[in-house]
Amino acid sequence: MILDDLRQYLRSRPEITVLTGKRIRPSRLSQGDANAASIRFVSISRRAIQNLEGPCGIVERRIQVDCYSPDYAEVQILAEHVRLAMYGFPGNYGDDYVTTVTPDNASDSTEKIDDGGDAVRERVRQDWLIWHTEAVPA
Repeated sequence: MILDDLRQYLRSRPEITVLTGKRIRPSRLSQGDANAASIRFVSISRRAIQNLEGPCGIVERRIQVDCYSPDYAEVQILAEHVRLAMYGFPGNYGDDYVTTVTPDNASDSTEKIDDGGDAVRERVRQDWLIWHTEAVPA
């Protein structure tokens, strides 16, 4: 599946994992991730492409990648490493062949950590369009 493959790909990039360790997770972060550099990603939408004969085995998927850190400079560095690793990447993410990866949107924000105190963390949200293959129903 593309999300598992994306996690493995990002974890294979030493410039990313030097900051995050294994804190690269689909869907949501664990409680211990709030005070350290981490990445969360989720599939926002999935559109199967069809031709005149039906499904053709190509999918356009919108993935949101969120980079977090308690430090603004660190989150900016992490987000740039993610951008450089993903932008234009053609090839295999595990079992899926990725034809195109393009950025769609990005934004910065500061969020309060729900720990009962005044702690905050910085966030960079990146939206990506990933075109990849999938099995076609028989």
